[in-house]
Amino acid sequence: MVDEPDIWRAANLLVKHHGHEAALVAARRADEAARCAGIEGCKISKRILEAVVDLRRTTPVNGERVN
Repeated sequence: MVDEPDIWRAANLLVKHHGHEAALVAARRADEAARCAGIEGCKISKRILEAVVDLRRTTPVNGERVN
């Protein structure tokens, strides 16, 4: 099992290295993991993709508090 902080670290690294293409890279990796790494690898890759999307988000989600 991969801890949540590790997911966010991986997502942050993807954003730093790939910028606006980070979500595309994460999606490709999730597809690759689905074919090669099985269900668990796919789940982890999808969690990283969700974190990348969240990091790249520029507008708040409905009801989200903003500082």
